Amino acid sequence: MIYEFALEPALVARWHDRNRYLFFDEKFGLRARRVVAAYPRNWKRLVWEAFGKSPAAGDQNAQMRMTELIQHLSQNSVRRPSTFPEIPSWLARAEAEHSERPFRAIIATINPRNRSFVITDRELVETGHALWNIPDGYPTPRNAAEIANAVLPLMQLCRHAVIIEPYFDPGKQRFRRTLAAILATCGKNVCGLKTVQVELHTSIDRFFEDWERGEFRDLNEETKVYQYYASECRSRIPSLVPKGVEFRVIVWKRRTDGEKLHNRYLLTNIYGVIFGTGSDESENPDSKESDDIVLLEEGQYLMRYKQYTGTPPAFDRVGESIPIAPQKT
Repeated sequence: MIYEFALEPALVARWHDRNRYLFFDEKFGLRARRVVAAYPRNWKRLVWEAFGKSPAAGDQNAQMRMTELIQHLSQNSVRRPSTFPEIPSWLARAEAEHSERPFRAIIATINPRNRSFVITDRELVETGHALWNIPDGYPTPRNAAEIANAVLPLMQLCRHAVIIEPYFDPGKQRFRRTLAAILATCGKNVCGLKTVQVELHTSIDRFFEDWERGEFRDLNEETKVYQYYASECRSRIPSLVPKGVEFRVIVWKRRTDGEKLHNRYLLTNIYGVIFGTGSDESENPDSKESDDIVLLEEGQYLMRYKQYTGTPPAFDRVGESIPIAPQKT
C-alpha cells in the first residue's frame, strides 16, 4: 500500500543541489508508494527557514528549484498536528511523535540517539535500509478484518474517505461486517481530527435491473425505493459507526449514456484503491477467496475522486444524503 515518511526540514533544504537530491528523485509519490508527512504543520516554513540559512539562499535558480521541490513533496502529503511543541529540536520532536503515532521512518541528516527508525541520508545512499524498502503487495483474503487491514494505511492518513460500493446491501451481514471493520480503522488516524468524515456512495440502478423490475421505472418508483433503502440504512448502520466518525450514505443513479456505477473503490483525499471483486467479505466464512485491492494510478485516482466528490459529479443524486449518527449507548 502506501507508507509515510517524515523528512527533516534541514535535509530537504539541501535538495536544491541536484547532486544531493539525485537519490531521492521520484522516490516520493503515488508510483513510489511513499508519502511525505508534513510534520509539524509549519513544515514548509521550516524548510524555507533552513534554506534561508544556507549559502544558496540568494541564488534565484536554487530558490526556483526549492519552490518546485516543496510543491512536489507537498502534493498528497499527510498533515499531522503540531504535537510536542515544547521540544525545540525537529528531530527529537519527530521521534516523540513517532512514539505515539509511528511513521514508516524518519529521514534525517543525523541519528544522534541511534534510533532504529531514523535513517540518515548518507546511510540510505551508501547501504540502504529495510524501512525504506516498500513491501510487495499480495492478494487479500475476503474477510472483513483482512480487507480493513489492507486499507488501513489509507484510513490512517486521510481526512476524508469515500467508499464506493454500488451494490451495498445494509440487510446483508457481509456488507455490514466489512463496513464496520473499515470504520473502526478511523480510530488509528494520525491527522489529529476530532471527527473523520466517511461517505458510502451506492447506486439505485441495481434495483431496476431487468431481472428485478424489468423496464418499470419512473420517479415515483425511484422515490419509493430510495425511501425504503434510507430506512434500512438508518435502522442497520448506526451500530457500526464508532464515535469520532461522521458518516453518511449517498445514493446515485446513472445518467443517460453516462458512466456506469459498477466498480468498487475506496477513495480518500490522499490516494485511492480499487477492489477487484467487491468491498464485501465472502458469504462463506470458511472460504479461501481472495481479492486484489490495488492502488490506483494518479490519473485514475484523480478522475474517480472527482466523479464522486467534484462539482458537478458524474452521476445524478437520488434524494438527500443520509447522515448516520453513531448509536447511542
